[in-house]
Amino acid sequence: MIRRLTLLIIVLAVVFGCRVWLTGSTEVLPRQPMETFPSQLGAWTMVENRTLPPSLLEVLRLDSYISRFYRDPSGEEVELFVAYYRSQRAGENMHSPQNCLPGSGWQPIMTDRIAADLGTGRTEIVNRYLVEKDGKRALVLYWYQAHGRLIANEYLGKIYLVWDAIHLHRRDGAIIRLNVLLGPGANQESATRTVLQLARAASQRLPDILPN
Repeated sequence: MIRRLTLLIIVLAVVFGCRVWLTGSTEVLPRQPMETFPSQLGAWTMVENRTLPPSLLEVLRLDSYISRFYRDPSGEEVELFVAYYRSQRAGENMHSPQNCLPGSGWQPIMTDRIAADLGTGRTEIVNRYLVEKDGKRALVLYWYQAHGRLIANEYLGKIYLVWDAIHLHRRDGAIIRLNVLLGPGANQESATRTVLQLARAASQRLPDILPN
């Protein structure tokens, strides 16, 4: 009985200690304001800068973001969305496109993960998502980014959230999403390569606005 009581006290102490660490984590601001993100990314030029409606911002509960369309010399347009959260809580996570897009009427056709060269010096793994709505198809690439890590797996992201809150006193993070509408007969792999070109160019400048 005494051993069980002692074990219970230890478990409660650990849980309480973790809770204190998590709720007491330091909020870290981005290095530079989001609006300073370049309008020119290599061969890609920004052609539209969107402002999200208040109703959507209330749902997303993000702290800062950019939502832009970039165009390359061939006329291809890709949307880049970056949402930054200064302070996440255990049990919560940034809104995944696999939840948000179906909620907006986009139906999933295919989802997988692919290897990507984003100029980080190592091969990164990112999520790929093919969706359809009203006869139109879109290809989406996305990943989570925090403290120098690029993470595709959402469950792994939650583990890192707890780990970093305890060891770094940080709970900030971001989600990066790129998507392109596919024309009739468009090749999925070709579209993937196009989106990855902008993803690589954008990744070189993300450290300017997202703290490592």
